[in-house]
Amino acid sequence: MPESVAWNMNNVTDSRNAAAFGDLVVRLLGAVAGAAASATGRYRTGQAGFPRGRMNVYALVQCTPDLTPAQCRGCLDGLIGQVPKWLSGRVGGRILGVRCDIRYENEVFFATSNDMVTLTPLVNTSKVDD
Repeated sequence: MPESVAWNMNNVTDSRNAAAFGDLVVRLLGAVAGAAASATGRYRTGQAGFPRGRMNVYALVQCTPDLTPAQCRGCLDGLIGQVPKWLSGRVGGRILGVRCDIRYENEVFFATSNDMVTLTPLVNTSKVDD
């Protein structure tokens, strides 16, 4: 159970895109979590484009530096697993745990760097009207 959950008051505006956006958020958080768990500082940021909604998603994950890579990844995975329950349809949110936390937004909220994880969105071959 997370210690604290907060969300952006805005929703993904098109209900047809909400599920795809949520899937992209979980994929991005998972990729960034993998990079953070193996990083010395147990911290990473990432970005992914969401073409359907014509927006980007930015993510930040971190663990306390005393955790082992496996402990960090397990902590982050536990929080990422809570995203559909607490943050479904939201363009941004954060879940704070005791030893790790995750955050994503549709606007950049951190200083970008060269080691930022960049995730290429999955291409959906079905047509979605805008």
